[in-house]
Amino acid sequence: MKRACCPVPAFHIFGEVGGTLNINAPGYFTVFPAMLPDTLESMRAVQEEKCTAIMGPPIIFLDLLYHPRRKEFDMTSLLYGIIGAAPVNPKLMEQIEREVPIKALGQAFGQTENTGALTQSITAGDNKQLRYTSVGKAMPRVELKIVDKTGHILPIGEEGEVWGRGFTIMKGAIIDIFLEIQTRTYVYLGYYGDEAKTRETITPSGWLKTGDIGVMDKNGYIFYRTRQKELIIVGGINVYPVEIENFLLEHPKILEAQVFSAPDPRYGEVVCAWIKPKANTKIDDTEEIRRFLSEKIAFFKVPKHVKVIESFAPYMTPTGKVQKFKLTEVMAKELRNETS
Repeated sequence: MKRACCPVPAFHIFGEVGGTLNINAPGYFTVFPAMLPDTLESMRAVQEEKCTAIMGPPIIFLDLLYHPRRKEFDMTSLLYGIIGAAPVNPKLMEQIEREVPIKALGQAFGQTENTGALTQSITAGDNKQLRYTSVGKAMPRVELKIVDKTGHILPIGEEGEVWGRGFTIMKGAIIDIFLEIQTRTYVYLGYYGDEAKTRETITPSGWLKTGDIGVMDKNGYIFYRTRQKELIIVGGINVYPVEIENFLLEHPKILEAQVFSAPDPRYGEVVCAWIKPKANTKIDDTEEIRRFLSEKIAFFKVPKHVKVIESFAPYMTPTGKVQKFKLTEVMAKELRNETS
C-alpha cells in the first residue's frame, strides 16, 4: 500500500496496523483524511494524494459508493482495497470495484487479539469468485486450523471454530521480538488485568480461539460463517445471519441489512432482520420482504420480525461496526412491551 488512504481511526486496530504501520516501509505513506470517518474528506484525499490503496469496514465503502458527490472526484489511482471488520456481501465488492473504481478489492479477516489480520483474500488474484466469497488464506508466518468443540482439527470442508497461531497473536508477539534481539526483558501480553480470560482465549501451545465459525477448502482458503455468539439457534437448528443478510441485499430496495436473534418462548430464539432502504426508496410492506426471502431460503431462516429503520448509526462502534447485541436488546424490549 505505497500511498494508502486510511479513513479508519488510528485507535482501532484496523487503522493502527493497516494505516500507522504502513509508514514504516521506506517510500510508503498513509493519509488519514479525518479524525473519524468522513466520506467527503476520504474522496478528496484519494484524489489529491493519488492514493493507490484504501481500507475500511463495509460501511466506509458503502458511504463512498453512494455519496451524492462521488463522481466529482477522480479515484482512478486506487489499485487496491482492503475491506474487513464485518461480513461483506460479494455483490457489494464487485460493485465497489466497478463503480468507485478500485482495481482489486480483497477481504481481511482478523481481530485485535491477532493484530488485525489472520487472512487476506487478495491472494486469490484474478479469481474474483474466491476473492469475493472467502476471507482468504493465512498471512505469512501464521498458521490456521478449523477445530471442533474439543479443539480437534476437522477435515477439509467441515465447519468449526477458526484458530490461529503465529507471531501476530497478542500473547507472543512482543516476546518473540524481544527474543530475536536477545534481551532478557519479559513482557506478559494478553487481556489487560485479566489473566484468566487470556488463558481461556490462548491455548498453552499458542493457538488463539477466534470465536468465529468457518470452513477451510483444500487450498487453505477460509470461508467465514458467523461469530459463535451471533449464531442463531431456532428450535435446535443453526441459522447463520450472514447468509440471510446476503439474500436481503439482493432485494432492489434494501441498502443495508442486519440479522440477529431475539428470545422466543417456544423456539428459544427466532430470527429478526432490521433493514435500511436505499435513498429515495420506501419499504411499506415488511411481509413482502418475508415473501421475497421465503423463495430463497428455508422457512425457519425467514425472519419472524422485520423492521425498517433509517440508520444503524445509534448501534455502531465509532468505526462503523454494528453491535448486534444492542439490536437484540432493543428487539427483546419491544417484544416484552407488546406482550405486557
